[in-house]
Order: sequence, then C-alpha cells, then structure tokens
Amino acid sequence: MFRQGDVLIIPIANLPAKLQKVPRENGRAVLAHGEVTGHAHAIKDQRAALFRDPKLAAIFMHVSGDSPVALEHDEHDTVQVPPGNYRIVRQREYSPGIEAGPAPGVGKAAHEAPTRRRTLSPFTDYRKEIRVVED
Repeated sequence: MFRQGDVLIIPIANLPAKLQKVPRENGRAVLAHGEVTGHAHAIKDQRAALFRDPKLAAIFMHVSGDSPVALEHDEHDTVQVPPGNYRIVRQREYSPGIEAGPAPGVGKAAHEAPTRRRTLSPFTDYRKEIRVVED
C-alpha cells in the first residue's frame, strides 16, 4: 500500500470488469488534484493507466512493464509505484465533533434508515455492500 498526501494506492489482484478509461491530462495520469493548492498527484509515465467504475465512481490504476513509475506532486515526496493493479482512494480530512449529514442527493430518511449499511474498508467490494432503501 502506498500513500502520497491524501491519495491512498491499494494493490488489488485484478481490475474489475466494465471499467471506463480515464483520459490523460496534459499527457499525465492524474490520480487527484490537491484540495487546497490544486497541484496534481500525477504520473507522467505512459505505462500508468487510470480507469473509472461508472456506477461507483471508484478509480483504479494499472501499471504495466517491469519497473516502477513515479507518482509526483509538488508538495510531497515522489512515490515509486511498481507494476500491478491498484484501487485509488482519495482520503478526506476528518474532524471529530463535526456532524456530517447525508451525502448530496440522499434524502434524510434514507440516511437515518436502520437498514442502511455502510463500510469504510477500502478492501471491500462495495457492489456487494450497497443496499437500496425504499421509502
């Protein structure tokens, strides 16, 4: 597992099916833009390809070849990512004591429903964890 600032890179065995390729920005695979400065967590090497799960908005990466690629950011040390498949998780700042409401587009009833199940593990296949709550 690798971390650069608020970007977590988790090795996975295989990429999920039916992913959409994420276009490169100025020739770079951009994993995330910084929250404050807008600096990008990016890989210039063409052997890195990003993919998006259109249903979950999850990001995945495949690195091909025999040697690592460099994940760069203006405010962090460069991270060498070896060839393989990865899930990219954007971590957010957590402040205890601040009450979070439902996600945008989620009604209060669904947010408070006792049947709503949520997991925070980055290793979980979320497609199996998400259940629809009907009013």
